[in-house]
Amino acid sequence: MTEKTETVHIERRARITEKQLEQAFETCDDAFWKKAVELFPEATTGDTDPYATGLYIDVSKAFLKHWLSANTDITVGEPLTHQDAVDLIDDELEGHHSSRSVGDRYEIPVGESNRKITLKVVLLSYHDEDHTHAVEITDQEAGRVTRVVTADYLTDAVEEMLTRAADDLE
Repeated sequence: MTEKTETVHIERRARITEKQLEQAFETCDDAFWKKAVELFPEATTGDTDPYATGLYIDVSKAFLKHWLSANTDITVGEPLTHQDAVDLIDDELEGHHSSRSVGDRYEIPVGESNRKITLKVVLLSYHDEDHTHAVEITDQEAGRVTRVVTADYLTDAVEEMLTRAADDLE
């Protein structure tokens, strides 16, 4: 697969880094404690148990990440390089022996039909800045496109696209 990659301009962020999540948590946490002090003026210090504080921070960050996942298309993680995305596709195709390369994309047949799901590497651009590489999964016939920006979701996204395409054929 070549380095020549289509750039896809996106309207909403697809990914933030762990550092950006940390900064968002700190902003939210500051607002939380400001409100807590307003509601409980009887508290004269900000003392807490260090162990409990650590748990609070870990759980709060995990919940913020969960909330983003459940309510946005934002994934938390470091950006994929072009090679990362190529490697993800290569790993994914090991389970699909009837796949084939066609130029800058790979095709996976849907069952015994002529219908195919394609996978290719794209560069996502948010507000005209390079954002991250992604694996774009397309079912052209159904007009479905999914873009995966982390390794964690590729297999599930491909299987979902193949399942939906197979269901369409029935």
